[in-house]
Amino acid sequence: MMLKKGYINRRNFSIHISKKKIFIGGFLGVFISLFFYAFLKLMSKLLSVLDAQINNYELILLTESQKNFYSFFVAFIAVNFSFSIIFEFFTNTPKKFFEKNSIKRRSILGLQRVTNWGFLNWFCRIAFVFGLLAFSLESQFLLAEVEYVIYLIIIVFIGQMWMSLRPFLKHQKLKIFLVFITSILLLTFTLSKIEIIDNDAINKAILSNNRLYNYKIDRVTSRYYNKSPRDRSLYFNLYFKEVNNTIIVKADVNYSDSKSETLSEIIEFFKGRYPKALKPYFNYILHIDKDLKMKDVKQIHQILQNQGVQKIYYSLKDEQKPFYFRSKKFFENKLNDYKLEEIKSKPIKIEILDNGKFYYQNDSISKQELRTIIVDKIKHEGVSPFIITFNNNTSFKAYFEVISLTKNIINEFRDNYTQKGYQQEYNSLSENIKKEIKAKIYWVFIDDLKQ
Repeated sequence: MMLKKGYINRRNFSIHISKKKIFIGGFLGVFISLFFYAFLKLMSKLLSVLDAQINNYELILLTESQKNFYSFFVAFIAVNFSFSIIFEFFTNTPKKFFEKNSIKRRSILGLQRVTNWGFLNWFCRIAFVFGLLAFSLESQFLLAEVEYVIYLIIIVFIGQMWMSLRPFLKHQKLKIFLVFITSILLLTFTLSKIEIIDNDAINKAILSNNRLYNYKIDRVTSRYYNKSPRDRSLYFNLYFKEVNNTIIVKADVNYSDSKSETLSEIIEFFKGRYPKALKPYFNYILHIDKDLKMKDVKQIHQILQNQGVQKIYYSLKDEQKPFYFRSKKFFENKLNDYKLEEIKSKPIKIEILDNGKFYYQNDSISKQELRTIIVDKIKHEGVSPFIITFNNNTSFKAYFEVISLTKNIINEFRDNYTQKGYQQEYNSLSENIKKEIKAKIYWVFIDDLKQ
């Protein structure tokens, strides 16, 4: 069957396409599109699994609209390659060598092939660049920028497919163009809705290796936080959770060769993996469940002190992400040996009550009232050490709220001091100047556990 006269540009080409060839071409087009789509989805999921293994078994966070958008893009790539193959199937039929327009026909087909391979090369280069950027940018910011590139890619390659088809047409090009675009987009949209992979099962398998997810460790939050320690290779992540009146202690290191899973044994096993010269640079990151009782937290502190640990970091939860994500927010805390009898200046005594309030100067007050009182006291009497009193059953969350509150207040006074004296923010000053300010506006607190 020959296509109708009104649709074919007979001055340049002639195409004889039978019904059988149209049926076979259509079937192959859908099949090849589905095959490429399945392959690309499999490869993208494989990359996400590798990313999870590198990033503490955390999932890549995408909204539902972003998932649909990227599935649409992957489906479009599959349709584009399918079009290239079917286009050659329809046009590159056996012809005599000196047949009229054979050179121009081969030129169009060659351009189609070169464009697709050029797309592969260019696409891989762009993917490599964005892969490098992903190491320094948050994923949500990176994905927002990539969307504009994807829109451009789709527009350009729809135009490229149309330019390959256009020389074969003579009349009603606008009508055919609209039908062509509608068919391409409809096939792309249909493919994007097909679930090739069981994402839920794969995600569960990934999260099964995530300590925070496995033990449901819900950490504390704070408005104030420190930057992550510099040398990540010396991070020592410790996880603490109470389950059935038993404290579970876990770590990222493989301590299966050690004789015990006690905290002391785990720390000794970790320290034994590095030279002694590096021990002062270890960064102990504590992922503590917010409901852990303070009697257990104090025992953890004591064991760490016995192991020679002087500084720890409490891992903080990022409220914008699921609880099982490790954030870059930490709360630095020094394990001191201050005793009540060593305090010379008049301290600020705060007792944590079980009802969520605080006891200060013979009065039960709220957190906001406590903040106001502390600020006024420092303004009139200067900085003083804090004595925080609590009982065995006080939760780590209640305890952390107090130390976080006092640290925020002290930092506000430091910022005010540097703004007046240096016209800069405290964090922008050099380390030497920071030490001088810390000595003047110090933050010292003493734990007082009521038996």
